[in-house]
Amino acid sequence: ETQDIFSARLAVSRPAQTASIPPASAPIYSPDQVTERMKQEGWVVRRVAELTRDGLWPAKRMPQVAERPRAMSSWDMVLEEMKWMASDFSQERLWKKAAARVQSAACREHVIRRQEQEQAAMLEQSSVAHKKAVAR
Repeated sequence: ETQDIFSARLAVSRPAQTASIPPASAPIYSPDQVTERMKQEGWVVRRVAELTRDGLWPAKRMPQVAERPRAMSSWDMVLEEMKWMASDFSQERLWKKAAARVQSAACREHVIRRQEQEQAAMLEQSSVAHKKAVAR
């Protein structure tokens, strides 16, 4: 009910909508009802101010009421399993990427070592051939 009063004030501060016709859900009040609502709103605001001054109206939100934990259902178990699987899949993906990085580095080193060995063998063959040519 107090929402209706505030929405009327909000509508005044907002730019006009495309049509000046209120929505169908808007309540229709007579002038007497409007004045009564304004009086009630004033009373509520004054009472809140009094309680705040006396320290009985908290500035922050009231703490939640402690409730007993509800029994775990089968759907809760399904959701828990889904959470576990999601984290397991992401961890496995990270592990596989790390393993692939290690394997690719090992392959790269193997290829480089093999090329170096081939170059060394070619150099040795050419030096042996050169020695034979010089020896003749």
